Amino acid sequence: MKVRVTGFTLLVLALVLAGCAGGPAAKADQNSSTKPPAWTMETPGPSGGFTYFVGYADGPANGEVQATEAATASLIAEIMRYIGVTITAESSATARSTLDSFQADLVQTVKQTSSNRVAGFQIAERYIQKKPNGVTVYILGKYNTKDLESEKKRIAAVFQEKIDAVAVPEAKGKELLAEGDVIGAVRQFIAAASAASGATIENAAIKFERNINNAREAMALIKLEKLNDRLQGSPGAAFKEPFMARISSGGKALAQAPIIVGYQSKLANGRMTTKTAKVLSGPDGVIDFNHPSPDFVGKATLTMRLDLSAEMEALYKAGDKFQSLVAGLEDAIADKRVSFEYTVVSQAKNIPMAVFIVDTDSAGNLSVGTTGSAL
Repeated sequence: MKVRVTGFTLLVLALVLAGCAGGPAAKADQNSSTKPPAWTMETPGPSGGFTYFVGYADGPANGEVQATEAATASLIAEIMRYIGVTITAESSATARSTLDSFQADLVQTVKQTSSNRVAGFQIAERYIQKKPNGVTVYILGKYNTKDLESEKKRIAAVFQEKIDAVAVPEAKGKELLAEGDVIGAVRQFIAAASAASGATIENAAIKFERNINNAREAMALIKLEKLNDRLQGSPGAAFKEPFMARISSGGKALAQAPIIVGYQSKLANGRMTTKTAKVLSGPDGVIDFNHPSPDFVGKATLTMRLDLSAEMEALYKAGDKFQSLVAGLEDAIADKRVSFEYTVVSQAKNIPMAVFIVDTDSAGNLSVGTTGSAL
């Protein structure tokens, strides 16, 4: 396919980096004194391991330079159409830079300022058709098909990378959700939302909100319930049984769920504090926590809650406009918690005790004798 370009277009101005010079033709440049070659009428099909492209453009009678510039732009446009990518608002800075660099290298190759800028590409032939009222310039380029396909895949991969950063984890999240791995799904939705918060993502707000909502809907399926409560212990002694809970979704156990346990302890100055420990649910979804031997007496509370703080960290870096959505998801995660009441009872009353009363004189000596009373 050939594209006719007339006049000075924005595309020409963007692509032309230097003055026009003769291309590295496989054959000598031709003009209207020779019969127009067949390729000026129809672009040759792939052959001999090469794919062919033709660019051409018209110019005024004395406008060969301008027509050559426009024909160069036409040729580059044909190659870019074959490459098949388009700069959009969704394109990352890396993708834009990659495509710009490739186009610039093609232009320089056509202008012969560097014949090795693009591997496998070269100018095969030029034809200049001069007419009384103007001139038409044709440029035939040939591209090694293997090199062309390799470049096409390379550029496509760069453009797809940013899109996949959202689409892939979102799709994976839906897949895991269907399989019953709810926590794995939430993690993937959070990853997708984090990627969508990037400034170069098209419809970032829509994709961010969609994945945050996906995560919240998945969180609503999680159930965390106590298996025991109101345990009783003694200072310095282990509890007779661990504190136990179960995490599930739709009756299916959620294994390896990260849980934060908070329990109370006494500081050296006598004040109470809360310590934390990280545990994972077992294959049956059961969480059991062996409370360290208590170092205080009285009533206390132990909590177990789902911990996705590491995953949420990336969302805190999203823009201010997203923070209300982040807070909503944070609340949904924090809601997955249970609290246990327990009591630490002193065993002092069960310790046998004897009381001795000793009488001493003013010097501290024991006073032994009898005491009587006068009635």
